[in-house]
Amino acid sequence: MYKERTASLKEAIMRLPYYFPLVIAEGFRGCDIGKAIAIIENEEELKHIADEPGIWFIVSHDFDIVEKARETGMNALLFEDVEALAGEIYKDAVSTLLSLIPGQDCEICGVGSCLELAEALLTHDIEPIECPLLTKTTIVVNDKPLHLDPVIENLLRNLVRAFLSSIKGVPPTAKKFRVEVSLE
Repeated sequence: MYKERTASLKEAIMRLPYYFPLVIAEGFRGCDIGKAIAIIENEEELKHIADEPGIWFIVSHDFDIVEKARETGMNALLFEDVEALAGEIYKDAVSTLLSLIPGQDCEICGVGSCLELAEALLTHDIEPIECPLLTKTTIVVNDKPLHLDPVIENLLRNLVRAFLSSIKGVPPTAKKFRVEVSLE
């Protein structure tokens, strides 16, 4: 997606569909969202960037800058080590996704373990709705979960809450509600 810089990074991310597990953005220096990778050309930039919050990795063509960054405790790689950086991004993304998954290895999603689910989410092989523990509102048709727009999901949830409040015998503290309808 290309967008002129008229929005903050948070606004740009909010415009994306919710199921993008990893967003890489360029041109938002000093932003406090996510983890930043700074491309450093000289020692002056390294001194300046060391005080910025959210810097995750330093990348430079200069071996001495990489070594100085590492000496200060920063993660740093040579620009030529793009595969290593991609590997670090991948591991961090999987770890982040895994921290958001209930971690019960229930295998309801059909993928397998929660680690496998996190990897499948990252590679976009599946969507979050395929883990019933990740979604608050799910519609399943012929045993396949459907993607619900967040606005529709919220509307459906509020409709069900209103419906439940009108039925005698449903405790007001009910947290989960299941309806199955056969159209045969």
